[in-house]
Amino acid sequence: MSTKKESAAVAQNEKQENENVSIAPAIETSVTDLQKKLEEQLQELTRKKNLADRRQIFILKRDSLKNFLTDLEAEEITGNFESAQAKISFIFKTGSYREEEKFNIAIPELIVKHAKYLITDIDKAVVNIEVELLA
Repeated sequence: MSTKKESAAVAQNEKQENENVSIAPAIETSVTDLQKKLEEQLQELTRKKNLADRRQIFILKRDSLKNFLTDLEAEEITGNFESAQAKISFIFKTGSYREEEKFNIAIPELIVKHAKYLITDIDKAVVNIEVELLA
């Protein structure tokens, strides 16, 4: 009778070992899938962090431009063809330290017009980023 019990115990052990062997690849696959999902989620979080950083830069630039516009509008600009207080410059960097001004304009009405246009354009960019962040 003990031989039957021993045989049954051996058979039971063999069955468990076979089950463990078949479970191991499933666990490895599951872990690999989880690692892959985690990596994808981390990439998405990094992308969204970069978007949030860009959004913050746009907001800071917009606020700075609004302050500039407020200061410019506070100055009496009617009748002035050129302002000594403000100008828009396009500068080209020709070396590590040297900058060359390629174009500038100091007409207050044009500066105000372009500053308002930039503010509107920045606002649109911020909204687009926010939509992408919420998606």
